[in-house]
Amino acid sequence: MKGSIPSETDKILAVLFVEFDNNYGIKLSYQVPENFIAEVKFKVLENYFVTKSKQLHGKLIVTQMFDFQTIGIPTEIPHSNAVQNGRKVSIFNIVIVTKVGANTDPYEKILKKLISYFTIFEQEKQFLSSDGKNSRILGIINSIFHGINDHGYCCVNVIDELNVIKLSYVNKDHCVNPPQIKDSDVPIIISNLEESAAWDLTLRELYPFFGQPKAC
Repeated sequence: MKGSIPSETDKILAVLFVEFDNNYGIKLSYQVPENFIAEVKFKVLENYFVTKSKQLHGKLIVTQMFDFQTIGIPTEIPHSNAVQNGRKVSIFNIVIVTKVGANTDPYEKILKKLISYFTIFEQEKQFLSSDGKNSRILGIINSIFHGINDHGYCCVNVIDELNVIKLSYVNKDHCVNPPQIKDSDVPIIISNLEESAAWDLTLRELYPFFGQPKAC
């Protein structure tokens, strides 16, 4: 699904991938554009990105500090091959940075969908626990930054052509409500549906009512 292009106020300034490293602690592993956030600013914000409280995992956290706004969901995903790599979970956050006051709703939906993708890919393909995750994640956040800003959507082949991430920027304020349906409105047949009705059980039940105005 193609989305709408964010306004200048709502455009993404940067995308960060922050994770907890067993040896290093909280780490800013990738950012697009490169060097967007300085280390001194990251140190102030890092505990909002990877929280100590597990009760905040899966919750939207928005900060407004310095001259920008951050939108992120601290996430913990169990590893599917913890026996092999010795780690049981990945703790991370994909953080979207915008201007202060930008609409957070579309980005919350994008982040939640992205986390669901990551969870499925880890369960099926060891996406986060395998050695090849680094280049994949950098490619994903790069696609989010350019795709959402330029086109309102992005589509990324993560592992192969069968494992694809599709994300859209959808601003509810720009959505048009469908027209009001009257009690007398009915579907009108504009093509031959008899063959389809023969094998489609739902269509078979509805077909006799098509094209028959309802008495008011």
